[in-house]
Amino acid sequence: VPYIKGALFLYAVEEKIGKKKFDEFLNLHFQKNKFKSVSTQQVEDELSKIVDKQFVSDWIHQTYLPESIPATPSTIIENVNVLVKNFNDTKTTPTQEQAADLTSKDRCYFLESITPKDPSVDQLEKLDSVFHFSSTKDPEVLTLWYKLSLPKSYGPTFQTAPTFVTSVGRGKYVRPIYDALMKTKKGEQIAKATYEQHKSFYGP
Repeated sequence: VPYIKGALFLYAVEEKIGKKKFDEFLNLHFQKNKFKSVSTQQVEDELSKIVDKQFVSDWIHQTYLPESIPATPSTIIENVNVLVKNFNDTKTTPTQEQAADLTSKDRCYFLESITPKDPSVDQLEKLDSVFHFSSTKDPEVLTLWYKLSLPKSYGPTFQTAPTFVTSVGRGKYVRPIYDALMKTKKGEQIAKATYEQHKSFYGP
């Protein structure tokens, strides 16, 4: 159970049995297992003594979050959804003020949610003028922006993509950008030339 899901799981257990009982469980668990490695199955068995076994199994074994948990309202997500809907339905670009309030994760959510996935160059230019996606230093946002804009031969990203893919080594960033470059003839030329010049930079 990775990172945030693990934290949400423990919060869900605490909410189900109460803070006092949960604290008692944690104290006993740490005392019992200090200086030891604990397997997933051991944790699952221990937790099943204080909460329903199916509840534990759903959290550990289901992909993503369990289907049974209620949706958590989020004003931030609701606000971004409004921006997404306006862009998708009427091609209305968010204002500078609206964009300024968005965090990195909000911007990623916006880029992943907008449709069509084949925007016009004019739409890309308007988004870039507001969000300054092409000049961001955020690799998560920039990778999504490249995936959206490179297949449209958007000039600013053609200029910066080679520098980005030769300054980061993580496959989660590099592969999608090379894939996006390969979708156009000019991009393919840039991709091949960039890789040939910097291939010693990449690991096997």
